[in-house]
Amino acid sequence: MVLYKSMGDISTIELEILTLAQKGHSRIEFKKNVSTLICHFFSCQGLDIYIREEKTDYTWITRRELSGDYSFRKAEELSEITQSYRQLAVVHEKSDLAFRLTDRGVCIVAAISIDETREGLIACFREPDDSFSVSEQSELLAIKKVFEKAVFFRNSQAALHERIKELTCIYEITKIMHKSREGIENTLHDVIKRVPSAFQYEDSAASRIVLDGQEYACGNVNGGPYSLRSGIVIAGSERGHIEVSYESEEYDLEEKSFLLEEQNLLDGIAKQLSLLIEEKEVAVERLKLEDQLRHADRLATIGQLAAGVAHEINEPLANILGFSELIKKDPGLSGQTSKDLDKIIRASMYARDTVKKLLMFAGKIQPGETKINLNTIITEGIQFFENRCSRNSIKVQTDLDSDLPDITADSGQINQVVINLLVNSIQVLPSGGEIRIRSGIKDDMVYFSVEDNGSGIPEEIRDSIFLPFFTTKGLGEGTGLGLVVVHGIIQAYKGSIDVQSSVGEYTRFTVYLPRQDSNE
Repeated sequence: MVLYKSMGDISTIELEILTLAQKGHSRIEFKKNVSTLICHFFSCQGLDIYIREEKTDYTWITRRELSGDYSFRKAEELSEITQSYRQLAVVHEKSDLAFRLTDRGVCIVAAISIDETREGLIACFREPDDSFSVSEQSELLAIKKVFEKAVFFRNSQAALHERIKELTCIYEITKIMHKSREGIENTLHDVIKRVPSAFQYEDSAASRIVLDGQEYACGNVNGGPYSLRSGIVIAGSERGHIEVSYESEEYDLEEKSFLLEEQNLLDGIAKQLSLLIEEKEVAVERLKLEDQLRHADRLATIGQLAAGVAHEINEPLANILGFSELIKKDPGLSGQTSKDLDKIIRASMYARDTVKKLLMFAGKIQPGETKINLNTIITEGIQFFENRCSRNSIKVQTDLDSDLPDITADSGQINQVVINLLVNSIQVLPSGGEIRIRSGIKDDMVYFSVEDNGSGIPEEIRDSIFLPFFTTKGLGEGTGLGLVVVHGIIQAYKGSIDVQSSVGEYTRFTVYLPRQDSNE
């Protein structure tokens, strides 16, 4: 940059100011260079540039140090110097020049008007005994007019450049979202990498997306004063935000660290992300619902088959039992024959119990109509297994709602549900562990849950655990009908059962049953 000390260089300094406006400097560099040029030209001790943009005021201060170098800083809106210039601007709004004597020396002030939204003042300072000549006053008027044009041109070029960057960013992000076939995590990572490119100082910009406590970052977002954010709102609830910040504090000299258009851009990206996430989640929920419907239909079909088979077996089974018991009454039977008949009766009883369980699974049982309290059933079930749990080093913890309303059911059937779930938890804790039992109210349902910290249920078999004869136990260790019975009883009472599990961590069965007042 050429420095001017001769009064004959007015046209050259005007050309230099216009040239600086075209070089693509940041606002900081542009104002530093122009302030230095003007200070050198007029041999000033300092120069202030006050800008008022709508309701925002800033003052850029340039001062010559003892070393001969210049220092630069920004006075904030509420500073004393900015407020004094705000008052002075009103007085000299229509005046070209004004003189003031301040504690810093002689001051000549020129009003500037950049465009319809930006106006302000340029103030040059000299020593008290060094006034401005008439020719210098004319030159300052000429330079301030060139400065107005230069700032307007520089701002227009910068605004156009920023709009191109923003549109390019929007285009790239739109492409990413349109091609988003993988998980939402990959999409968020790709989006956040593109965001800094749309901001004024992209080399120092860092960005991040925070969604449901999970962070996706590009750079180090410090959350300091030089940061901008917009909330990610899904279904009326803010679940995170997108944020951009500058890692350097040099932008303190800027009019605004962030432009209004940049805030609008970030808001737009946040809205697009909200829509994308909501769409993805709706699609996942739809798939889950479809899977649940298919599973329910499958269970209903198997239930119908099981009921048909059970009814067909019931009659011949009853004949086998009846005739076996009649024969057993014959006094002439040999000892071996009597033993064989006992085996037939025991096998028939076992078969009858299996048929009964199949009918329960199919919902072909008569629901009870007695008012009972779940907490009482749960407490009795725990007491039944108390010694067994103690021997196996299993700790049972309860969190039962003392205000739990009653339900209408058969106590024996609900007891069987509790017993079966407790047995399952005990069997997966052969070396000890913990079982947690809770009860409570949710909407119009009463619920209880049985949770253990056993080996968990692999996801690939989770949909099969309620199917008849499905078991993961060894041969002779289980019939695969325990959860079948649980499902059938709950279905008969128009309830539901939910299974949550993580392999190696826990399994939780939650049973929901209608409260008594919801049945009335």
